[in-house]
Amino acid sequence: MAVPKFDWEALRGFLQFYEKERLRYFPLIWGQKKPVVKWEPLQNRAATFAELAEWFQENKPTNVAIICGAASNGLVALCFNAPNGAIEFYGQKLWDRLLGSTFIVKTPRGVHV
Repeated sequence: MAVPKFDWEALRGFLQFYEKERLRYFPLIWGQKKPVVKWEPLQNRAATFAELAEWFQENKPTNVAIICGAASNGLVALCFNAPNGAIEFYGQKLWDRLLGSTFIVKTPRGVHV
């Protein structure tokens, strides 16, 4: 799979959204799911402004991971690795309601709800 072109403006928008929603997050190597930092301590403390500024810079391609659970106000993620997996799991009627009421991220394989 090809690594997408880095888009700083899009990343900055996501980071602002994560901050607004009080989600804890950390950097991953661009195009991978490998952490850049030891993330386990972030389950118990928020990243400092200095850490965030170091991790996320305009010309530094970086992926982002969000910490689920208590660190992010009880966030739970369900990952579906088939294109229609979420619709099959929830049923079309409930899926249509979820589209407007929760976080949904499209991935190359399916969605994260």
